[in-house]
Amino acid sequence: MKKELFEFSNIFSPIAKGLEERKNRIGEEKGGREMEFNEEYHLREKSEWITNLFRKIDSYCLTNVRTGIQRTYLKTYIRYTWSGKMFGYIMIREGALRIYLKLKYSELENPPVFIRDYSKIARGTWTELLFNDEEEYLKNEMAMLDVTYVLIDKSFKRITEKPKLAREIAAKSEVEPITKLEPIVAIKNLKVNLTVENDGYVTLELKIPRNQLNKTLDKILG
Repeated sequence: MKKELFEFSNIFSPIAKGLEERKNRIGEEKGGREMEFNEEYHLREKSEWITNLFRKIDSYCLTNVRTGIQRTYLKTYIRYTWSGKMFGYIMIREGALRIYLKLKYSELENPPVFIRDYSKIARGTWTELLFNDEEEYLKNEMAMLDVTYVLIDKSFKRITEKPKLAREIAAKSEVEPITKLEPIVAIKNLKVNLTVENDGYVTLELKIPRNQLNKTLDKILG
């Protein structure tokens, strides 16, 4: 297990990602022949339940999440991207299938026992879903898949949202509404003379009937 963690702990840094791509795409078998990474390669000698589980999750990612999902078979994992952004990947090992999603574990509500925080190991925002043939939860596959599909959708939504726009919308929603202004009531026989002086000041002259003076001043002064 330690060897496995060491191998994948840095694959998300720019330099390591490039090295991982080359390592995954240019594998060689004995005799110098290039290996082809595909479903058969990843499911070779795997148990029936792993094969069935993988195909269900794979089918969901490709047909239920959104059109245009790209699946890439690499040497050590199977990657799922949309518009160049990875929202999840699957690693298949003997007796276990692991799914890694772009989610914050701390934001999940009541996560089941097969989910754990993987961000410290992967050095990023990743949550691991571990399916092991020794666990009891595999007996209720339908419930397990329902949870898995919901989390896959959340991961996809996370990588497709526009953070800047979301922050702007949130900021606007926190601004207090402008107080409604009362309409100004017209005053009869009111004459206004406005003069702009050269010194930058403005002179405002009001000609108001004497019997309306107090009433007008009250309205002007609020």
